[in-house]
Amino acid sequence: MLPEYLHFPTPDAAARPEQIVTAGNVRFTVLSSRLIRMECGGVTDRATLTVLNRRFDAPAFTAEEQDGVLTITTEHLKLTYRVGAAFAADTLSVALLSRPYTVWHYGEEPLQNLGGTMETLDRVNGSMEIAGGICSIDGYALIDDSRTALMDGEGWFLPREAEILDLYFFGYGHDYTAAVQDYYRLTGAPQMLPAYVLGNWWSRYHRYSDREYLALMDKFQEKDVPLSVGIVDMDWHLTEGDGREYWTDGWTGYTWNEDYFPDYQEFLKELKKRNLKTALNLHPALGVRDHEAQYEEMAAALDRKADGTPVYFDCLSPDFWRAYFEVLHFPYERDGVDFWWMDWQQGTDYAWNPETGENPLTCLTPLWMLNHMHYLAARRHGGRGFIFSRFAGLGSQRYPIGFSGDTVITWESLQFQPYFTVTATNIGYSWWSHDIGGHMSGDRDDELTTRWIQFGVFSPIFRLHSTANIFASREPWTYNPRAEAVMSDFMRLRHRLFPYLYTMCRRNAKDLIPLLRPMYHVSPEERAAYEVPNVYWFGDQMVAAPITERADAVSGLGGTDVWLPEGVWVDAFTGYVYRGGKFRAHRPLEQMPLFLKAGAIVPLQAHTAHENDLGGSERMELWIAAGGSGAFTLYEDDGETLAYEQGIYAETPYAFSWGEKTLTIAPVRGHVDLVPGERIYTLRFIGLAAGCGFTANGETLDAQYDAATNTYVVTLSGVTAAEGAVVTITGAALADDSDYYARIIDLLTRAQGGFDRKYQLKERLDKAIAKKNPDHFDIVSDHTDGLPSAMYEIWNEYRKARKE
Repeated sequence: MLPEYLHFPTPDAAARPEQIVTAGNVRFTVLSSRLIRMECGGVTDRATLTVLNRRFDAPAFTAEEQDGVLTITTEHLKLTYRVGAAFAADTLSVALLSRPYTVWHYGEEPLQNLGGTMETLDRVNGSMEIAGGICSIDGYALIDDSRTALMDGEGWFLPREAEILDLYFFGYGHDYTAAVQDYYRLTGAPQMLPAYVLGNWWSRYHRYSDREYLALMDKFQEKDVPLSVGIVDMDWHLTEGDGREYWTDGWTGYTWNEDYFPDYQEFLKELKKRNLKTALNLHPALGVRDHEAQYEEMAAALDRKADGTPVYFDCLSPDFWRAYFEVLHFPYERDGVDFWWMDWQQGTDYAWNPETGENPLTCLTPLWMLNHMHYLAARRHGGRGFIFSRFAGLGSQRYPIGFSGDTVITWESLQFQPYFTVTATNIGYSWWSHDIGGHMSGDRDDELTTRWIQFGVFSPIFRLHSTANIFASREPWTYNPRAEAVMSDFMRLRHRLFPYLYTMCRRNAKDLIPLLRPMYHVSPEERAAYEVPNVYWFGDQMVAAPITERADAVSGLGGTDVWLPEGVWVDAFTGYVYRGGKFRAHRPLEQMPLFLKAGAIVPLQAHTAHENDLGGSERMELWIAAGGSGAFTLYEDDGETLAYEQGIYAETPYAFSWGEKTLTIAPVRGHVDLVPGERIYTLRFIGLAAGCGFTANGETLDAQYDAATNTYVVTLSGVTAAEGAVVTITGAALADDSDYYARIIDLLTRAQGGFDRKYQLKERLDKAIAKKNPDHFDIVSDHTDGLPSAMYEIWNEYRKARKE
């Protein structure tokens, strides 16, 4: 019998009666004005593995039958069905009323689906085809739920009838945000993650001893590179055989290897002393063999003899799941294991137990069962459930975090990963974790690893990883000094960004908006938004554009194509002011393009040397982008439990008024006891011209100006949770590009190349300046290297500023 803690709390999945239209053996359910369920050959109101909820607010619609044709009309869709006929192209169609020429006929797929995601990137070198999502340029997409197992209401599963159709038509046009939100409502949204998962993770396929692993963790602390999670890959357990008949090939195991971990409980305690959470890697496919410490107990729990034959991984047995957790996993969790890395690589094969015979649930995969059951088990004591595992299909967003697999270490692989990660938003899968730096093969390339780490910091989950090759390490100090410094700074930045990341995690759970979003989700009618696959919204305040190409040898800068919506933008690292549009951004290794919309407010926690705490900091930072007004509400809770579901959390509203030139830190609302009573803020006003003054409560604040980054740094002490503070700016003006000439000359000076050519480029610059309101910089015709393009990026923003 399935234990109570593995019962999935499915709501009543039935739609409201007023949403249902029946015609013979066909049933249509109007879930929203843009989402219609279509069933034929059999109907069900049960939840499925994919669909949990159909009880949407009933939309207004009409249903009329005339001359044997049923027509259902909503605000956005018109469905036409010839009553009594099987679903076919000439019997069932849906028209999008906002797009007069878009009509779907049964059997058609959208021609321009914007993509979803895939189970794994294992062994991928570069790009791969990915499955479709629910967003398309055509304006519609479908989900086929016909073969998905049903939930029986008590935690177990039932097969579907063989000849039924169960389809969901998403007709959202280009309102991709609403499509994803309703997909979440239909299939379930990811809940709040534990706070610690948003920090830096360490993992490596390497046979560590306990002393070596702890020494490595200490080295990270000594180097002031924070970690929040330390994973031990598969060599924590026995992997080498002793000649017995049923010994595995080493991948599956549950017994600690005492040669490397003579006292594993003490090892886990030492990780806790270092404020680190830990996970163990598992490949459970081959079950429990007789060499395992738990073999006899597993056999007894399943009421079978411990006769030396394996206890097979029987994921279709409720009794097996009870023993699996209570014998194999829960004892280790009591010892200090925080979560599990499920490394399932055996596809949908059920042949691990030759005694079970035919599988009655062919629509239920072992990977799905593992993710589902581990998620539920993790929540049994009121904790936040998650499992680190591969994507198992539609609805997998309920079971974060995704492990994307073993990629090849190449620039091509890095170039694909931002697109792959952000496109998963189109199927609601918001928490991918990649092997940052790549996993295997490839070449040693310090620049590549550095750029990969920069992307990792601005990805959902940051996890360093590499294969069992002594030369493929990911410790920053094993790289050249310049790369080491950049890697370390960015990993510190990841922890500093925690308040922003955690608030965006809350937004994903509450408002159903993922952390990463393609540019076309926010600007769907802008053609250029579809042409920058590696540029994406990182939360609601920033746009990230990681560099995924090798630096140009002449300019020494890495470049990437960028498009920004019209308006004022400020680069967080350089302080450069942009005015939207498409351009190519160039940055040295120390920087990546990261754009704040005017008025953006990004909360960070101040870095504390040699510490790895996440949340609850008394020392905070705010990045504020000049040029516009904006607001942000910081979210905080206990970071561990489900108490937030009962309203136990705190919020701190921030507001920046460009018109009034004020920054307001409002009093904390909610459970004030969750935050420090008083905080010190370091305010970074980015994109301001020199000449500003700052006051709070009538007192002048100390302010330092960095002309190189157009940034004022202001310290504001004694900000209480009860009262907050208001900062007033005098003389505030948006930084112009008056230093454009000096920037270009500096670029030319540092460039590697002939002095004569540099001087020729300078002469072209001087001629362009002499023109009255020049429209372009004629050096762009010189494409022998990346230097002219880098110069033009600077000139183009200056030209836009002059036209305003």
